[in-house]
Amino acid sequence: MTLSQLKQAILKEFNCATLDDYEVDLRYRLPISISGDITHYRSCTMCGDDDVESIFYMGMAKACHLPV
Repeated sequence: MTLSQLKQAILKEFNCATLDDYEVDLRYRLPISISGDITHYRSCTMCGDDDVESIFYMGMAKACHLPV
């Protein structure tokens, strides 16, 4: 799964128009494990709005099948 595919999975999950609306930058994601060509990311971005951070984290976790 590429970062682009991961972004699309999150957008689909939350019906968001664009991640840019939330000012979230995937450069601040921490890779926690790599299996084949799939990299799992866990959120480490501190957003000004905690709700946005929670939504994005849960989207990341669900897209990567991580426990929330």
